[in-house]
Amino acid sequence: MALIENGNEIVLNKPVPKDAKIVDNKRLSLIMTSAGSLLPSEEIKLNNVTFQVVLDSKNNVSFVTTFDKAFQLRNGIKIGDTYVKIKNKLQKGIYEPGFSYYFKSNSNWYISFLDGHILKNNKIADTCKVKSFFKR
Repeated sequence: MALIENGNEIVLNKPVPKDAKIVDNKRLSLIMTSAGSLLPSEEIKLNNVTFQVVLDSKNNVSFVTTFDKAFQLRNGIKIGDTYVKIKNKLQKGIYEPGFSYYFKSNSNWYISFLDGHILKNNKIADTCKVKSFFKR
């Protein structure tokens, strides 16, 4: 598993690290950065992990996300982990209708559960799985 929480990391309001590789510079895609907000993004690879980054007018990162199973947080949380397995490691959840149910990690990353039917009695279901990580 690739750990990218320290050292050569993608940092908000800074340029993309110099050793990051653009996966396909001819393909620009839209990525949802919040409810109702789609922004152009570039796909990059850093430390063998694929990320989608949104750049501001100064070419600094304003949003970054990954769905790559090779990425995990220092505390071991990774894509595919169920809520019941990791809920003791999480802070209070945030439900953003139209976007995601997510938790802030102890690092700068948010842990996102993107399932369409994740809420049960206004709580996240134990079987929901981590779908992505993001920073904004």
